Amino acid sequence: MNRNTLVLALLTATLSGACWAAADASAPSTSDIAAQNAAAILSADAATPDAPAPVDDETLLKRVAPAASQAAAQVGARIETRIQGGEVTLTGTAPNEDALRRVAEEVSHVPGIKSVRTDVEIKAAD
Repeated sequence: MNRNTLVLALLTATLSGACWAAADASAPSTSDIAAQNAAAILSADAATPDAPAPVDDETLLKRVAPAASQAAAQVGARIETRIQGGEVTLTGTAPNEDALRRVAEEVSHVPGIKSVRTDVEIKAAD
């Protein structure tokens, strides 16, 4: 169910719950219904395919290392990657800032990466 449909269902349920509560004093309060619907939305958000599932560092390294190596080779850089807690650290050398930026950008697009830090020396090719 997409988010717009879920929000529409939430509004409909809240409005019908308010009408039901007015007709029957023993009905759950509108705030109870709103709380239940909010919990449903949070659960649905956690299950959406848009939200990346947490990935362990070893799996991330298997994804990041080839991407970093390929990007580095294209720009003439020598880059190594380390990952801890989903955060990537790039080390090595790059011929210029633009080359380093390209490698870091490529790495940042790998699903599951939280951040990319660079500790790369800018060093012109010999």
